Amino acid sequence: MILCALFFAQHTYSANVCLQLTGLNGNLLSQVRNRLSSLSIIDANEDNMDATDYRFKSLLNEAVREELRTLGYYSPIIYFELQRSSDNQHYTIITHVNPGKQTIIAGVNVVLHGDACYDLDYQQLVDVSKKELGTVLNHTLYYQFKTGLSELALSKGYFNAKFEKSNLNISPPRYQAYWDIHFNSGKRYRFGKLRFHGAQICEDYLQKIGSIINFGDPYNANLLSSLQNRLIASNWFESVVISPDLEKVTSGSKDNILNIDARVKPQLHNQIKSSIGYTLNLGLQLKTTWDKTWLNKYGHSIKTIINLQVPEQAIEMQYKVPFVRDYREQYYMLQGGFNRCNLNNIEYNSVALNLMHYKHLSNSWQHAINLRGSITHFPIQSNDDYTTILVYPSILIEYMRTSNGLMPTIVNKQHYSVSVSNTAWNSDITFLIWQIHNVWIRTLVNKHRFIMSSNIGWIDTRSLELVPPSIRFFAGGYQSIRGYKYQSISPKNNYGKLNGALKLALGSLEYQQQIADKLWGTFFIDSGEAVNDITQNNIKTGTGIGIRWESPAGLIRFDIARPLADKHEHGLQLYIGLGSAL
Repeated sequence: MILCALFFAQHTYSANVCLQLTGLNGNLLSQVRNRLSSLSIIDANEDNMDATDYRFKSLLNEAVREELRTLGYYSPIIYFELQRSSDNQHYTIITHVNPGKQTIIAGVNVVLHGDACYDLDYQQLVDVSKKELGTVLNHTLYYQFKTGLSELALSKGYFNAKFEKSNLNISPPRYQAYWDIHFNSGKRYRFGKLRFHGAQICEDYLQKIGSIINFGDPYNANLLSSLQNRLIASNWFESVVISPDLEKVTSGSKDNILNIDARVKPQLHNQIKSSIGYTLNLGLQLKTTWDKTWLNKYGHSIKTIINLQVPEQAIEMQYKVPFVRDYREQYYMLQGGFNRCNLNNIEYNSVALNLMHYKHLSNSWQHAINLRGSITHFPIQSNDDYTTILVYPSILIEYMRTSNGLMPTIVNKQHYSVSVSNTAWNSDITFLIWQIHNVWIRTLVNKHRFIMSSNIGWIDTRSLELVPPSIRFFAGGYQSIRGYKYQSISPKNNYGKLNGALKLALGSLEYQQQIADKLWGTFFIDSGEAVNDITQNNIKTGTGIGIRWESPAGLIRFDIARPLADKHEHGLQLYIGLGSAL
């Protein structure tokens, strides 16, 4: 392995000095090489090279010996050889190293005092230390073990912990080392009162959130971290800082109860987020979300969502009421909205009202029970206008597991829903609708990303003509079958207009490769159908390429696609979007 350093002369002359290291391999070579790379630069010229050579050899000798000692080699043999080029312009210092015999850990004595004697985590650490017996001495592992004792003390509330003895004894003639550590943890502190400072939400709600911390329970920093995450997840606070009141520790009080202070800063009362996209057939698309994160001391919130594009406009308002006993796991939401569409000869106006009860289950599962009512005005096959009034409950079950970032490396998203309408409770029609939508993402070697998704839907009814177009299935467009116009795939009625389908089946496979730091290239193929009779297949397939850019403004998506092997559809479709496609 050759390490070269350029030494600049004080005069106009400069010389190249190279270092060649021999006799080491594996981890020894890597560690020593890293140490030598940090050596200071030494001036050298043709008049003082011999002096520089001597000084540099001394530095090399000491650096190599120090690094080998940390790895358990206390008796290395080191000698140097200087080679000069024929023109005396280049020098090579060859460092020959024989690491010598390894120093073995011959004894491990770790003694605990205080409450740590009864702590399973500390007992496990002591058991780990015993495994070092008979292994090669490594100073780094020794200090890491000591650090582990101290860090565990801070994490579990042993704030008076100290080392009564911590010796690493070396016997160079015997090539043996001995650990001798006596650690006194003292008493473990316990949780006192949870006190909130600067909060705009009433104390009862906050104490329910903090119910994971109980007065008198043993101190645990992980619980404080969980509490901080719960407070941040409420979206009520811009910042959250949680810390124990350590005054009793510093004052030497015998009372081992610590109060916990949660200092919060209220979230901005109004937040506005926008995303923009473009497709060839729909043109410019704009989505704006106005979120009033808290309205009162009970944590109620309002969100307004506006979707604007030439053929379709929608506005939705959501009023959220969290449960006192569990603000995040359970809440009620009242939703109302208006939707207007005139696309691909599909026309309708719809007003909807929805009451939802949401509950977060364990292991990333959640479910929602909805009672939805809607009034939809649309033309039917006879071209006469019709108004359908529906009241239908539904159950939704979802699972979501994802990593962080604009391009998450792992995603597992599952969505299952069932909706029922019946004339028995004064709905105009009877139907059963169920849908399944899954997205799966995996990343290999941080540069190769695979995305698979599926979407299946089924409507069971005898009154398709009276089912509003907003409920029927259409395919085509982004997040469906790229290469086809948005919602352009469905059966047609007797007048040649798209009528929507009773059955939907979509699948997509996408491969993405990182081509720069924040830039990904992608190739995809989408396939599926929207039909009334699954025995009469009408499968459409689109394929294309695209780019994903993790820009400062968010993830920017650019796709270009075309239909594959379709006699009736030709041309390219362009999709540009901002924000995650999940």
